[in-house]
Amino acid sequence: MKIDDALRIRLAEVVGQNGGVKKFAACSGVDAANISRYLRGISRSIKDDNWEKLVPFLENSCKKISAGRGTSFIVSSCELTEFITGRMKLARISNVEKLCQRMNFDSYETLRRHISGNLNWPVETLSRVFEVLSVAIEETPLSEAERQLFGRNDVPVDRAGTSRTLPVLCGMENGALAMDGSIAVAGGTRRELRAFRISGDEMMPLLLPGDVVIAEKVGSFDDIPDNALVLVRLNDQEDAPEAMFCRRFRRISGCPAVLSSDAPAGEWFTVSAESVQWCGVVRRRISEFF
Repeated sequence: MKIDDALRIRLAEVVGQNGGVKKFAACSGVDAANISRYLRGISRSIKDDNWEKLVPFLENSCKKISAGRGTSFIVSSCELTEFITGRMKLARISNVEKLCQRMNFDSYETLRRHISGNLNWPVETLSRVFEVLSVAIEETPLSEAERQLFGRNDVPVDRAGTSRTLPVLCGMENGALAMDGSIAVAGGTRRELRAFRISGDEMMPLLLPGDVVIAEKVGSFDDIPDNALVLVRLNDQEDAPEAMFCRRFRRISGCPAVLSSDAPAGEWFTVSAESVQWCGVVRRRISEFF
């Protein structure tokens, strides 16, 4: 049986539902090494005897796969673990506990099991890890099928060599958004992007003063994943003198939208769609400290 992207995505989902490669190998009767090769794209086809063993699991999967955030799992492979631990060192994050704090993640033990290879990654959680470690999806050891599950999580690399300049905004000056330099982004993208320099400590330890974030405009709050970083500019209001700021987007029942700080003593506040002039999901962070 030839392995295409759709089959690989479906197999990754079933493996995730059954507790990972080792556990799925034990219950399916297919060697764990073969399953890993199928998922990594090393093997392009499945032999008939293994296919017969896999078919019942693929057909009985109660969950349909779709290429969207949070709809599937990524296998916690040795390659992925090594990649993440290597990038943790580059980011000067010495252990899982510190990574957990940077992510504002509420379960250290779950994160430890993901990184140790004992628990497969939900797409949203792994996307958050990549965000904290400033990893572009193109850099990861994931297969093309797995990368498709993340959607557009970064500003694209310009393959043609052309670029355009994006002004870096930074708060207000004389009633208008001030500029603090510029940054080059891919010239071929048609998405509306904005760059903003962080000045406060509300999003520490993830974002430090001086960091620049690049955000892509969204059409409505419905297009923003829960817990995503967003760049927001409000309509002129007395209680928002900074006009533009970066916060975390939260979905809470009964509220139009909640924006929160990552800092322990940070404030939470609600905003309505009518009060927002511009809103975008942060796709990239550029730190002058790395």
